[in-house]
Amino acid sequence: MNLVMLSLWQTSGTITLIQSYLTEVCSDMNIINSLPEYTKPKNVGLMFFSTVPDKLFSYTHIDVVQFHDGLGGNNIVARKGRIQQQLRDALQYIRNTIITEKLEGL
Repeated sequence: MNLVMLSLWQTSGTITLIQSYLTEVCSDMNIINSLPEYTKPKNVGLMFFSTVPDKLFSYTHIDVVQFHDGLGGNNIVARKGRIQQQLRDALQYIRNTIITEKLEGL
């Protein structure tokens, strides 16, 4: 979460209302585990909403490998960041670099 929002929540008198609303939304999205003792985020929540998931999960990245005529991958491009950004970057790289011909139907 953003540090500015966190400081506003802490100084605000409505912190319990905001916390209950966020807990409800996160529970509906199934990105937290709510136990009577405490609430903790699930890995999928951290991977989607953390600003730097590769610091929490060191191998969270998408590798795009282009195989030419040989056996080994000649071109390996790693995409890092949030999961949704990794997917966008990887698909954009495939569209721009790897796909060389588009065939239309008969």
